[in-house]
Amino acid sequence: MRVKVPDPRRAPRAKVSLPVRVQPFDSKYPEEICATLNVSRNGLYFVTSLRHYLECYFRGMKVRVMRNYQSNDPANRDESGEIVRVESLGEGKWGVAIHIPRGAQSEVHLGE
Repeated sequence: MRVKVPDPRRAPRAKVSLPVRVQPFDSKYPEEICATLNVSRNGLYFVTSLRHYLECYFRGMKVRVMRNYQSNDPANRDESGEIVRVESLGEGKWGVAIHIPRGAQSEVHLGE
């Protein structure tokens, strides 16, 4: 018998592909610019093909996120988030889910 488990997500997901910059708080890990697969008010999910993903992303890692990232755009805003899931998608790709608490917007970046 299958038991339906409630979805712990609080906000609905929208299947939207937007450029995002993910920058770990710890500078020993690389930043990455990639595209989202889905987004919500409180998080996002993207795919990476970084070869050593376990060394780059892990559950509990604190990151800075810029949604709809555009190079040198004065409207770029950092949000603080935390990696909540990293999963193998096969063929050398990994899905990464980031939770971004409401009010986690930190600062505007002018002319990066």
